Amino acid sequence: MKANRYMAAIVGAALAISFVLPGAVSAQDDDKWRNAFSAFQRGDYAQAETQFREVCTYYEDQGQPWGWCHMMLGTTLAASGVVSKRQEALAQLEIAKELVANDGERYMTHNGIAQIHLVSRNWARAIDSANDARAFANAEQQGVLAKTKGQAYYNLQDFGSAARELEIAVTTRGNEANLFAQLGHSYFENNEKEKALPQLVKAAQLDRNNRIGLFFAARIHLDDGNFEQAIALAERAIQAHPQDTSIRDILGTAYLGEDRFQEAEQQFLVVLQDRPNKQLTIYNLAQAYTAMKDWPRAIEQYQKAQNLFAAGSPMQARLLYDLGVAFETISRNEDALRAYKDSAAISENVDKTDAIERVEERIRRAKGKGKGGSG
Repeated sequence: MKANRYMAAIVGAALAISFVLPGAVSAQDDDKWRNAFSAFQRGDYAQAETQFREVCTYYEDQGQPWGWCHMMLGTTLAASGVVSKRQEALAQLEIAKELVANDGERYMTHNGIAQIHLVSRNWARAIDSANDARAFANAEQQGVLAKTKGQAYYNLQDFGSAARELEIAVTTRGNEANLFAQLGHSYFENNEKEKALPQLVKAAQLDRNNRIGLFFAARIHLDDGNFEQAIALAERAIQAHPQDTSIRDILGTAYLGEDRFQEAEQQFLVVLQDRPNKQLTIYNLAQAYTAMKDWPRAIEQYQKAQNLFAAGSPMQARLLYDLGVAFETISRNEDALRAYKDSAAISENVDKTDAIERVEERIRRAKGKGKGGSG
C-alpha cells in the first residue's frame, strides 16, 4: 500500500535499532516485548500492536514509561497503513520523543513523525520533523531525510528547495526512479533544462513507465525541436498511460512538427474530448488542418480558439493572422481583411501590412469587375 511505502524508512530503522530496558524485568515481561518485536519484524502489525500496547501499559503502571515501547507502538500503527490509526501513531511517537534515550531512537522517532506527516500530505510539518531528525541521523539516514524533505518541497511546488534536497537523496538512494523524476522536473521548473534531461532519462531507465520522467523528457525535446525524440518518448508514455491527455498533447504537437498531420489531428481530437476549451490544442488542430489544406475545418478551429486567448495577446495576434490566411486562400476576402486588421491592431509588422494591402486590392478589383459587368 502507498502508506507502507512511505513508512519503509521507519520499518527499516526499527529492525536494526538497539534499545535499553527500563530496569529489571521478569522472564514473562521479557517474552512480551520480544514477541511483540518478532510480530513487527514479520509484518504482523495487528499482533504487534496488541502486544506492544500490553508492554507499554505494563511499564506505565510500574511508573517506568518506556520510550522504546511507545516508539515501536507508534511505528507499528503507522506501518499498518490504516489511515484512522495515524493520529494515535503520532501521539505515541510524541510520547516517545520525551522518553527515548539515544540518538538512534531519537532519529527514528522524529523520522517516524515526518513520514506520517508526509503520507498525510502535511508537507510543512513533514519538513519540520525531518529537520528535527537530522540532528540525530547518520550519513545514510541523512539521505532518507533528504528524500522526505525533497518530496515535501516538491509537493509544495518549491522546486528550488526540492532540487537541493533531492540532489542529496539520489546519491544515497540511486535506484528510486521517482526521485530522479522529481529532481528532473524540479530542474525543469527552475529553467535548468540542461540539468533536467539526464535526471528524467535516468528515471525512465529505472522505470520504463515513469510518467514524470517520460513526460518532461519529451517536453524538453519538443521545446528544442527534437521531434523524433519527443515522439519516441511520448509514444512510450502513452502505452503506459493511455488516458493521460497531457501526454497526448505533447505527442500531437511533436507529430505536427514532423509533418505527420493526420496523426497529430487524432491526438488533438482525443485531448479535446477531455478538455474542449484547451486553447493551444485547438490552435494546433487548426494548424494541422491548415497544413492539410482543409480550410473549412481550419477556419472553424481558429474561430473557436480566438476568444479563448487573452485579448490583445501575441498569441491572439498570431491566430488572427493565420485565420486571415485561411480566409484569403478560399477568397473570403472581406473576412480575411477583418482578421488581418484585427491582428495588426494588436501588433503590426510588414507581413500584416502587405496582407492588408493585398486583400484590399483584391476587394477593389472584385468591385470594379462587378461594376463593369452591370454597365
